[in-house]
Amino acid sequence: MRKTFVVVDDWCHKLLRDLTRRTPIVATRLDNGLDRVLYQVRPELLPESYFSLVACHTLDGLPLEQLRLGCWRVRRTCKPAVLAAGGGFDATRLDRRCWGDLRLKPPGGGSALLAAELLAFGTGMLRGSGLSGRHGTLTADHQTVFARIWSLRREGSPGLTRVCKRVYESTNVIYGDAFGELEQLWDRRADVAFLDRVARVLGEVRHWGRLPVSPHPPLNAAEVMKVHRRSQAVWKAPPNSGRALLRRIEFILEHTTVDRPARRRLALPARPRFGNPASPAPRWRRDISGYDGWLPGSGTALN
Repeated sequence: MRKTFVVVDDWCHKLLRDLTRRTPIVATRLDNGLDRVLYQVRPELLPESYFSLVACHTLDGLPLEQLRLGCWRVRRTCKPAVLAAGGGFDATRLDRRCWGDLRLKPPGGGSALLAAELLAFGTGMLRGSGLSGRHGTLTADHQTVFARIWSLRREGSPGLTRVCKRVYESTNVIYGDAFGELEQLWDRRADVAFLDRVARVLGEVRHWGRLPVSPHPPLNAAEVMKVHRRSQAVWKAPPNSGRALLRRIEFILEHTTVDRPARRRLALPARPRFGNPASPAPRWRRDISGYDGWLPGSGTALN
């Protein structure tokens, strides 16, 4: 049986998916000789909906249902501060429904590689159960929970924290920001040198991939992440080259389905969670690289 993934496709994650697909990722080398990748963000090219999401939902807590109406705008003079507060396109920072979730990211302030854990190990999101409060939770009809992990976590304001028990669910869910990043890497599959540098950064997961990036991680975060990977990981180690990275991206895209909004899901036939591979996402096959011959063969080998 093949593992399948499901992409969250609501309004917020559609926006983040579009941004991470069309905002260029650049690879740089720091003074210490390490490679880093980040999004080359140009504020004038960001849509109004992004600034409204950060200012009204992330910072002020406005429900996403009201934000979708498009009646909220950010003043031009406030946009630089809003962009700095957003810190990129990470759904676990921007979507309040995802604030309790855990994901691995490179250190050093890099804004890209939101799909680092997915590309390195083939694991979906580690979601906090019941941590989103009044904003509700994200739902996906095709979500699979591979394990429920109990942990201790500090909560409350600084200086007044208390230790509480929390449950994390190891799922096959991919957020829109990570999926858009996969699509961009696939669109740029002819740039071998760039993909090799991305693979080198992913190789550092052996060192920095033990603890998740979160404002309030569980006290035993390293053990939680081990159980998460052990319950569903497709690969045991990060890719060792750009070619191996491409094969992983191709595998994920071929085994991913897009979870449609509820009003459209009702007309779709139910799909099994496992068994035959799910239909690929309708957009990922669109090629803007101008080059199609770099990956011959079926490309399903798990390198």
